[in-house]
Amino acid sequence: MRIESVLNFLAYACAVGALTGVFQHVHGFFVSAFAVLLLLAIYRDQKVPFTTPRWLVNALSMALVFPVLLRLQPAYMIEPLLEASLVLLGLKLLETKNAKDHLQIYLLSLLLLVCSGLLSTSALFLVQFILLSALLTTSLMVLSHRSQQEELALSFEHFRKVLKSSLLICAISLPLTALFFVIFPRTPFPVTQLPGYEPEARSGFSDRVSLGEVATIQLDRSVIFRAVMDPVHDDSLYWRGIVLDEFTGSTWQRSSAVQQEQPAAPRGKAIPQRIYLEPYGGLHLFALDKPVSVRGENLKKLPGLTFSLEGMSPKKMQYTAKSVLSELLPEILPQDHRYLQLPGDPDSRIQRLVDRVLHDSSSAHERVERLLHFFLDDQFNYTLEELPVSKTPLEDFLLKTREGNCEYFASALAVMLRMAGIPSRIVGGYRGGIYNGAAGYYLVAQNHAHVWVEAHMPSQGWLRLDPTPPLPLEMQNRPEFFLSRQWRLPLDTFHFHWTRFVINYDLSHQVALTRMAKKILANPPLPWEGKIRHMLAFGGGVVLVFLFFSWMAILVNRPTMEKRLVARFVKRLASHGYERTPQEGLEEFVNRIQEKDLRETSKAIAEELERTVYKDQELSKDQIRRLKQRIGRL
Repeated sequence: MRIESVLNFLAYACAVGALTGVFQHVHGFFVSAFAVLLLLAIYRDQKVPFTTPRWLVNALSMALVFPVLLRLQPAYMIEPLLEASLVLLGLKLLETKNAKDHLQIYLLSLLLLVCSGLLSTSALFLVQFILLSALLTTSLMVLSHRSQQEELALSFEHFRKVLKSSLLICAISLPLTALFFVIFPRTPFPVTQLPGYEPEARSGFSDRVSLGEVATIQLDRSVIFRAVMDPVHDDSLYWRGIVLDEFTGSTWQRSSAVQQEQPAAPRGKAIPQRIYLEPYGGLHLFALDKPVSVRGENLKKLPGLTFSLEGMSPKKMQYTAKSVLSELLPEILPQDHRYLQLPGDPDSRIQRLVDRVLHDSSSAHERVERLLHFFLDDQFNYTLEELPVSKTPLEDFLLKTREGNCEYFASALAVMLRMAGIPSRIVGGYRGGIYNGAAGYYLVAQNHAHVWVEAHMPSQGWLRLDPTPPLPLEMQNRPEFFLSRQWRLPLDTFHFHWTRFVINYDLSHQVALTRMAKKILANPPLPWEGKIRHMLAFGGGVVLVFLFFSWMAILVNRPTMEKRLVARFVKRLASHGYERTPQEGLEEFVNRIQEKDLRETSKAIAEELERTVYKDQELSKDQIRRLKQRIGRL
C-alpha cells in the first residue's frame, strides 16, 4: 500500500469520526455539504485525480463560513462554530494534502469532537473519544513515516504493527487520563458554559396541556429522568409534575387565582428517591406521587405538592425527594376555589350525558364512582392516532369517536365531575417506568407521559382518579416494546453510571474523596471483615490490570498470518509422521517426504509460503483461504 493512500484513508476516517459526534447538533445543510465534499475527495483519490486550487478553496471557505459566523449570538454560539468547522474540514479534505494539511485535518476533527462535548453529556462521547484518539495516534505515526520518505510503500504487516503500537499507546494513556480526571482541580462554576446559553427545548410539560399535545410526547422514547429508589408496586408509579385547574375548552392551565396554601402531608411511609433529570426545556420537577419534600438547588414549591426550578437548567441535574404513596391528598378547599369553573357556555349534550349517568346517585362518592366506571367499562378505546382536533375536541371525544389518549380521558372526567358539582383538576406527569434491577433505578421516558384527575371529596381531600384504560394488548405486544426492554437497560445502565460518576463529578465529590483518603491513611487498621473486602477488591483490580496488559502483549506479539500458516502446514505434515527440525527449511523438509503425491502437493504449498514469508509478499484474502483449504486436505 502506498503510504499516501493510507494517510488519506485515515484522514477520511478521522473526519467521519468527528462528524458522528456533531451531526445531530448542526443544520442538515452543513451535514449534506460535508458529505458531498467528502465524496468528491474520495472520488478524486480513487478515480479521477485533479488538483483543487488553493485560492478556490479559500474563496469557498469565506463564502460558506462568513454567513455562519454572522449568526453568532450569546445564546447560540457553539452550533454556528461547529457548522463553520465542519465546512472547513470538508474543504480541507478536498485539497491535495501535504503533511501540514493532514495535521490541520486532525486538529479540526479533534476540535469538532471536543466542542460536541459542550452540547451533549451522552456516554457515547467516551466511545467516540477513544476511537478518534486511536485514529489520530495511528495517523500521526504513519505521518512520521511519510516525513522520512514520501514514496514509501507500507506493507499490510507493517501497518498492522503501527496499528498495534498506537492501540497500546492509547491503552496505556487511558488510566493516566482517568487519574488526571479524578485529581485535576474542579470548579463549582460551569466554565465551559457560555453566557446566556440555554438548551434546545424538547417535548415536555409546560404550564399548560392542550388536547392532543401529550400524544406527540408519548411517541418520544428519549429518557426524561432516572429515579434511584427501591422498587414499588406498578400501581403506585405516578410521577407528579404539574397541577392545572382552569379549562378553556381545549387547554388546561394553572389559574393565577389558585390559593397558595399548601395541603397537609398525607400519612404513610416516606419513599426516598434520588432523581437525575435530563434537560428537557421545562421548569417542572417530577417525583413519586405524593411528594412531601423535594431538595435541590434553586427550587421552589408550588400549590398542589408540585415543585419547579427558579430558572432554566441547561444541564443534567439531580435532586432528592420523599414521597408518601397515597391516593388521597388531605386539603380543605376555601370558599372561593375555582375547581368548578367551566369554559363559557358548556355543551348541553355533555350535561345531559352526565345527568343520564348519575340519574339516581345520591352521595359524592357514588357520583365519582359512576363517572369513573363510565370510562372504564369498555365503552372507550385508547389510541394515539386520529385524535379529535376540531374546535370542540372534548364533545367529539365523548359523543362521537370515543377514542383518544390520556388527556382526553382525564379532561372529559374532570369536566363531567365539575358538571356534577364535584371540584376537580388534572395532574400532569408520568406513569410507569422500567426498573433496572442491576443499578437500582427506574428509567422513565417521554413516552411515559400521562395525565390523570384529582377529585375533591368532602372532608377528606383530593382523590386520585385515572380514567385512562390500560394500554391495548396489540400495543403492548409490539416488537419495539419488547426490544426496548431487552436492549435498552444494559446500555442505559452504562449511561446512568456515566452521568452519576463522570458528569456529576464536581468539587464536592473531590472534597469527599480527599477526606475519605485522609481518613483511611490516618486509620490504617481495619476490622477483619473490612480487610477481606479490601483485599478482594485490590486483588480483583490487580487481576484485571494483569489480564488487560497480558491481552495487549498477546495482541502485539501475535504471529503474523503467514507464520501461522507455516505452523499449520508443519503440524499437518507431523500427523503423517514427518517432523521438521529447527534448522530445516521448508523445501528441504518437504523433500524428505517419501509418498510422491503428498510430496508434490506439499512442495507446491511450501513454495507459495516461502514466497510470502521470505520475500515479503503480502497474501490476499483469497490466497489465505485457498492455502488453508489446501493444507487442510493434506
